[in-house]
Amino acid sequence: MLRLTLPILLVAATAIAADPEPPNYEIFKNIQIAAGRSTFLDSTVDVSSVDRVAVLVRCTVCSTTNKQLDNITFQSYWFVPDSDLPTQTETKLGSAFSAPDSGGFFFQVFGSQLRIVLLNKSNQTVFIQQIVVFRRK
Repeated sequence: MLRLTLPILLVAATAIAADPEPPNYEIFKNIQIAAGRSTFLDSTVDVSSVDRVAVLVRCTVCSTTNKQLDNITFQSYWFVPDSDLPTQTETKLGSAFSAPDSGGFFFQVFGSQLRIVLLNKSNQTVFIQQIVVFRRK
């Protein structure tokens, strides 16, 4: 019986990287809300695969004396593919934050794209330095 020995060829495999995962957060900076007015932030983070998003608010010019965040209402509006209009689902109050210059909360997810509407109930313009939206897995 003839036995053949075949050479073993070792090849270094190179992994093909999948498309990088999109970021799970978005940062909005230097937000100004005029007295008695509202402004909105449209997030581009796809949240359709999660059940809630975390929102972090930081106001470096807010203090215990001016209590600017106490006068801000945060509302969640949701878009779904092919919808023309967003639907409002929840309201969070800046007055519920435990600190005068920062706080956070969760919004339940009801669509694929989040719009946060910030309503200023005071008679002075409010400046917020940073709002971060996190997609929670």
